[in-house]
Amino acid sequence: MGMIIADAIMKPRRPTGTWVAGGDTSDYVATSTDPTTLWTQRATTFPTSVIRSIFYGNSYYVAVSYHGEIETSLDPTVSWALSTTVFGHGPIYTVFYGNGMWVCAGSSGHLATAALDPTTAWTENTIGGFGINAIYTVAYGNGLWVAAGSNGQLATAIAPDGVWTMRTSSFGSSDIYSVRYGNGIWVATGSSGKIATSTSPTTLWTQRTSSFGVGDLIYGVAYGDDGYWTAVGPFGKIAWSTSPALLWTQNTFASAEYFESVAQANNIWVAVSYDGNIVTASNPSLLWTLRTPPAGTPIAFYTVAHGG
Repeated sequence: MGMIIADAIMKPRRPTGTWVAGGDTSDYVATSTDPTTLWTQRATTFPTSVIRSIFYGNSYYVAVSYHGEIETSLDPTVSWALSTTVFGHGPIYTVFYGNGMWVCAGSSGHLATAALDPTTAWTENTIGGFGINAIYTVAYGNGLWVAAGSNGQLATAIAPDGVWTMRTSSFGSSDIYSVRYGNGIWVATGSSGKIATSTSPTTLWTQRTSSFGVGDLIYGVAYGDDGYWTAVGPFGKIAWSTSPALLWTQNTFASAEYFESVAQANNIWVAVSYDGNIVTASNPSLLWTLRTPPAGTPIAFYTVAHGG
């Protein structure tokens, strides 16, 4: 143990990349290169709206809004630019990059794709099986795209600009708010305190004991390169797992934050809340610490992402 501590002192891990958090004041975001110490307010070029999701991929940060806007940035500490959108004024709830494709999605099964460069034209697509149901989350992993949303709707595709096939999610009429892939397994979280896992998302999703209450909305889930899964929800609830098909353990934050999003990078976990707060932890099973966002940041945070 002493050798490990000495090595850590001799070779400190320096933060790399930039964290970005956004929410219900879309003309600025909060950024940080070290989320444990300093967050800075940055301007965007969004019209007045709500930033619902931010993701990083292929050197770009992409943010999407409740009023159908898409913004991109190569450096979120410097500038953002509006991109062409096919959503009109309809809501966009989620954005993701994988396998050379950008995908954003919103109401009534509506989604759009862009190859590599999100500043160019986006192509409209629709998952007809969703009907009037919204797509709240989309993700890529292990050669497959998964989209999920209201009323337990879930679909998969090999190519997001192609045909999507509806699947049985095991959520029933409960909403699915977040889906992610990591370490050979898919995890989906949603309303009614539900967490489901799958190793074959085209065929079977299994409900797991989540450690959340039946009335809890689990808005965010993420997998970290430290081998942990973390899911966040209301009343300061944070659950972690290293075996998501077996056991989820609660590590409730000291105050009743309504957590919306969680992410991990550089050995730091970051979660943001509807209450406008940011918390961090070196390990999701240990102490989470409240950090101070810059003055003027969103009253409510909905999303946090890391890139660069």
